[in-house]
Formats: sequence, structure tokens, C-alpha cells
Amino acid sequence: MSYFWMSFCDSEVEGPKQFLGCAIVHAPNFLSAVAEASLIGCNPGCEIQGVEIEADMPQPPAEFIGHLMQMPEIKRFEAEMRSRAH
Repeated sequence: MSYFWMSFCDSEVEGPKQFLGCAIVHAPNFLSAVAEASLIGCNPGCEIQGVEIEADMPQPPAEFIGHLMQMPEIKRFEAEMRSRAH
């Protein structure tokens, strides 16, 4: 199983409101991650892009997994992961 960084946007909206948030989902592959994001309620029903978090990266902290994050929380997550990588 891997962790996937999922990014959600509404392509019918222009500007900064197009971005709807991100989620980290634990799944065996990308298609399963998309299904899991919908199942646990963190997919707002829009376009999705995602990437597997590399296995050599530190494991994401539990507080950031399995819910839709907005920019303030995303920035906290990024800072936490940078501090763990050093």
C-alpha cells in the first residue's frame, strides 16, 4: 500500500477558486486512491490529479491523512514533511 497526494479542482471555475483542496489517501494504486477518496468523503466531486508519495519519503503524519485539506493545512503538511526529510 502507498500514500497518494490527491489534488481536486473545478475546471469550470477560473482563478483561485478553481482549487478545491488536497487529500492524502492510503491505497494500493491510483485508481483505488480515487475510489477511496470518494468513499471517505474527501473528493468534492471534481477533477482529480494525484501522485504516489515516494516510498523513500517519511510517512505522512496521521493528522493529515484521509480528509480534504485547504491551503493553511497544506502549508502545515509541507512544513512538517520538510522537517522530517532532514
